[in-house]
Amino acid sequence: YLAVRRKGYSVRVERKEDVELWYAEAEGRRFVGFDPMELLALVGIYETFGRDWPASDRDIDEFFRLFDVDKSDSD
Repeated sequence: YLAVRRKGYSVRVERKEDVELWYAEAEGRRFVGFDPMELLALVGIYETFGRDWPASDRDIDEFFRLFDVDKSDSD
């Protein structure tokens, strides 16, 4: 929560029944997660990669190679 706020985002939470959704908003950007740590991760990914955040096929292949993950296990 504090790290997200220090990055300039307003933070709020909505609780409905047994679900909590946390929102971070700043400068037209809005992130939603299930807890403050998820918000921080999403903000960090956006700050690192911008709007072009999805991993490419090459990035995914490199991950599988580096961490010796069988691609068939990910289906």
